[in-house]
Amino acid sequence: MSKALNYMAASLVLVTALWVAPQASASAVIANCSVIGTWELTGITVDGKAVATPGQQRKIVTADHFMWINQATRRDTLPLKTRADSLVYSSVGGGSGTYRLQGNSYVEHIDYFNDPAFLGKDWKATCRTDKNHWVHSYTLPGAAGAAPQAVVENWRRVA
Repeated sequence: MSKALNYMAASLVLVTALWVAPQASASAVIANCSVIGTWELTGITVDGKAVATPGQQRKIVTADHFMWINQATRRDTLPLKTRADSLVYSSVGGGSGTYRLQGNSYVEHIDYFNDPAFLGKDWKATCRTDKNHWVHSYTLPGAAGAAPQAVVENWRRVA
């Protein structure tokens, strides 16, 4: 009788482990990258070196869409003496589309963007979030034969 109880207990533990492990694993993957919200860019590194953040940037992510927008920092202080000053003053860039998230793989499909070469293309990245911090990493293809660059963007959730 004792052997039968031990066998049943061991079977129950095994069945429970087989059921719980995938559930816990799926929860960890979901929790690993929770991007829905409004985000503000706080910093960028390229090939491990910090670079100046190009203006102010926001990204809004819904259940299946994203929108990213940027503007030059301190546009209101430009003297507006040249055509270039006027262009920077009135320039706002950005893009939007849909995205897929599976584990830490985050892929944006670009529907709107200021550079038409990116339209209709997928932008592959890795994703990690921790509460209100999003680390968004990708490889920037090299232009005109230059080597690709490893880019890491840090975003802070604002809503």
